[in-house]
Amino acid sequence: MHNAGGSGHGEAGRAAHALAGRLPLQHTLHVSLSAFRLQLRRESVRKTLADLDVEKLDLLLMHWPDAWVPGSDKEPDAEVTIEETWCGCR
Repeated sequence: MHNAGGSGHGEAGRAAHALAGRLPLQHTLHVSLSAFRLQLRRESVRKTLADLDVEKLDLLLMHWPDAWVPGSDKEPDAEVTIEETWCGCR
């Protein structure tokens, strides 16, 4: 399962539960470049867990090294360092 932070993930979670036991599933979150700030990333993970109705993710994908200002299309986010991004993944 893949979630890029859009809508409709509750439906994906319900479909995954319907397949549970028949197919091995891997839950993956692809974090948007505009969600690299620690609080936004945590909110993204919590929302994905709730939407998919699972307790854990198997994989967290993050673009690197560019972080964008939240809500922007490609404006670099100078407030987020690479170290802050990776330390927040613990």
